[in-house]
Amino acid sequence: MEKDFELTTEEGISNKVPFRIKSGNFCDSYVEVEISDETKKIEYSDIEYVCAGIIKDKTLSASPPKTGLGKMLNSLFSKDVSKDEENTPIVKTFYLLDIYVKNQTVPFRINGGFVNYKSFLKKIGYISLENFKMLLKEFAFRAKTSRFNKTAFDFIKKCPVKKSYISELEFLIESSEERKKLELRSTWNDIFEDEKEISNDNDDEKQ
Repeated sequence: MEKDFELTTEEGISNKVPFRIKSGNFCDSYVEVEISDETKKIEYSDIEYVCAGIIKDKTLSASPPKTGLGKMLNSLFSKDVSKDEENTPIVKTFYLLDIYVKNQTVPFRINGGFVNYKSFLKKIGYISLENFKMLLKEFAFRAKTSRFNKTAFDFIKKCPVKKSYISELEFLIESSEERKKLELRSTWNDIFEDEKEISNDNDDEKQ
């Protein structure tokens, strides 16, 4: 039995917030993660599904309404700002990694913009997205029996990621539904075994 109720509706999912990971540490057989003021150990063998997503969240108002000094400056410099320009949407892009484990419906979630990469990775770069990919790859290599969604696969393979979501909720709904069909998906182990075979074939050709 799973600890949480089955997430079958949008309302049900919105009432359950993922466990947000702030930092963590990879160990031999498990990953230790910090959630709020609590630390949890997640066995790699318990990780069932690794799901990555790009969220493109639109903010309707690009600039606050002009009042007081703002209005005066606009009139002084004859700056004509139409309502359409003021309400031009701003798209905020960020990356999520949801980790589903056995006997638990709600995933552990890593937000690429807020996680402490230094706690997970021995070496990090200056670009957040590249650090996010390296973190995803660490989970993939360690939890090889877990399954994954297409976006996670594309990140690992350095392929263009075309799919995105308009909200965290939309991403959570889709990944929760996809998790129910895990038996139809390959594992990371299958992918890495294929890579090993390709590498061995190339070595044989060189000899």
